[in-house]
Amino acid sequence: MDKLTLIPIGGLANRIYAITSAIAYCQAHSIPLKIVWFKDWGMGADFHSLFKLSPTIKDVEIKDGKWYDYLMLDKPRRKNFWFPILWQMIAFDYRIYEKDIYRYKNPQDIFTDFEKGKFVYLVHLAKFYDVPDMLKAVEPNKQIKARIMERIKNFPDYTVGVHIRRTDNIASIQHSPLTFFIENMEKEIRLHPKVAFYVATDSEEDKARLKEQFKERIITSPYKADRSTSEGIIETITEMYALKSTQKIYGSYRSSYSILAADLSNIPLII
Repeated sequence: MDKLTLIPIGGLANRIYAITSAIAYCQAHSIPLKIVWFKDWGMGADFHSLFKLSPTIKDVEIKDGKWYDYLMLDKPRRKNFWFPILWQMIAFDYRIYEKDIYRYKNPQDIFTDFEKGKFVYLVHLAKFYDVPDMLKAVEPNKQIKARIMERIKNFPDYTVGVHIRRTDNIASIQHSPLTFFIENMEKEIRLHPKVAFYVATDSEEDKARLKEQFKERIITSPYKADRSTSEGIIETITEMYALKSTQKIYGSYRSSYSILAADLSNIPLII
């Protein structure tokens, strides 16, 4: 493979895992990498309004999709009448789409496909390569870092993260009921009487319920979750890095957001 073009898709955590995997793989194998970031219904912000690339990273271009990129490089689908595939068949001699990912028996099978073309197009939404510290390749920009520091500056010495995913994640709703979080929070209080909880959730109902029960122990965002706007995504990143700054996280079942928040600091994640 002479060059890889990555189209990260999915939510925030999915994209970060795909991007950092591609960067780590390409850096290890001296392969130029181009990443095109497209906004959609679940990602309402451009990459460069949120993150910056580590200065140690070489031969990596990350661009926010322009109108012509949507015609040529976006994931082919019904929404765009599969039009981009026509250009992609000319520009790339091997293409790996989202549907292809699910046929791999393990994530590393993708490396065999990488060798089938010189110019490879990849749509991905998960971690497929893993090396120590690879998540440091991408970090929040200066403005968001300042927002994160303001959020966590009054964290007590022992603060536990709580991430409750609701809305469109059926698996989390079924397998991570509110009782799971309440029982574990009560256990934390018995073990650590001065514990505080940082609660990140897209459920205003659950947030209110925890505030009612645990009162001043609850630290949380004053904003409602909204992934469709730039401000909403900025808040989503702030919440993730606030969770990262706790001692452990009680997270939601099958939530890549919970997993990434814990991975960022290598702290325990209980699901």
